[in-house]
Amino acid sequence: MAPTNEDLRLYALYCFDVLHSRLTSSTSPSPRSLPGYKDEYPLFVTWNITSSTSRSVRLRGCIGNFEKLRLGDGLAEYAIISAFKDRRFNPITSRELSRLECGISLLTKFEPASNYLDWTIGVHGIYISFPNPELRGYPVSSTSEGEEEEDDPISENDLTSEGEIEVDDTEEETTIPVLMPTVLEKQVDTPGSGSGSSSTATPSSSSDLFSPPDAGSTTSLNTPTLTRPPSTDSSSRASGSKVKSPSLLRSHLSSLLKSQSHKTQTQTQSQSKVKSPSTPVLPPPQEEKEYSLSDLLPHGYGNLSATYLPDVAKEQEWTKIETLDSLMRKAGWDGEITERMRRGVKVVRYQCLKGGVAYGEWKRWRGEMGKSV
Repeated sequence: MAPTNEDLRLYALYCFDVLHSRLTSSTSPSPRSLPGYKDEYPLFVTWNITSSTSRSVRLRGCIGNFEKLRLGDGLAEYAIISAFKDRRFNPITSRELSRLECGISLLTKFEPASNYLDWTIGVHGIYISFPNPELRGYPVSSTSEGEEEEDDPISENDLTSEGEIEVDDTEEETTIPVLMPTVLEKQVDTPGSGSGSSSTATPSSSSDLFSPPDAGSTTSLNTPTLTRPPSTDSSSRASGSKVKSPSLLRSHLSSLLKSQSHKTQTQTQSQSKVKSPSTPVLPPPQEEKEYSLSDLLPHGYGNLSATYLPDVAKEQEWTKIETLDSLMRKAGWDGEITERMRRGVKVVRYQCLKGGVAYGEWKRWRGEMGKSV
């Protein structure tokens, strides 16, 4: 079960307690009172500070881990690391405690992006990884002699709703020829004509439709041959003459139809006796795949990597390309950034569960708990 907003607030209060205990050399608080303290998440702890003159807020330290950590242990560890070991800043001092804010970010829903624009500003954080061009011999300039023309940049208008690059695959309309059925004719030799001559035989009466083909006639193999029904007249059987009575033909057809109707009714009754299940049997639902960062990133020597949490691009008012280029600089690349390099960046997007408190709220909470500051 995901932590609630109140749970996230308690996590931030706990980090303030941990920092206060380190600054005052007092006993560290126990995490056992935290809800879900044994649950595991990748997490970041962020410290911001309010300026004493302009009242503006700026970053004071932010470090975390993309591996899953038990909340009780991970929050305490990274509350200290982000406060004292962020190499971009000097360690936090006790004089700054009253101007601090603490933010908690639990990372969730890691998934691969289909390209470097397949993420949403303010919703997704992104982690990038790409081979160091200086180590891999990667073409770093689009104007190098002999290099092919630079790829056109991806536009957000080229992306589908799923983030995939939309390609125009419209083809010319294709006309499918319609094959018209041909008339199958029965060829018979015409008396008085040569052996090679033939004409179309036309039935002279209804009884001729049931006459077997002559020995010399040609008929399509796919055309059924209808034979006349057996006659019950003994004189007709003796003489071998054709049945010419329409009443016998109608009687025979009627008996055939009744027989077929009885057979169909019997089959329907037998099928109705088979009991169908009251509810259809559905396959078991497939659980959504849960990825970790290590599942989605290539492993190898020389890869450069960096990350921004979801709120960074929004706060800086960057575009997606500006965010990506800034991350590539943060990862350590200071050369030219080309469109081909951007397309070679592996991007993993993720979301965050966030909570935070300022010093004043932590101080009031301490008083309610009967603890001094």
